Amino acid sequence: MSANGVFAMSVITAINGSNTEEVTDVFELPPAVIASQLDAVFDDFDVAAVKTGMLSSSAIVEVVVRILTPQKVANSSWIRS
Repeated sequence: MSANGVFAMSVITAINGSNTEEVTDVFELPPAVIASQLDAVFDDFDVAAVKTGMLSSSAIVEVVVRILTPQKVANSSWIRS
């Protein structure tokens, strides 16, 4: 990504035990920790794009939507209410 002049950041929502055939375990981070990570990124960077990955529960989806909805990110797509 840096070769293309962009800087990538991550917000971890859950970790899992998996291989090419199955997911054997999932550990979700608390929604408050996910919110803190998102706030830290948006407080420090001018975010130009967002891509979501594993959002493994409705509580995690809700916190991601709550934080992302008011942000002005040109290249993103998520449910806005």
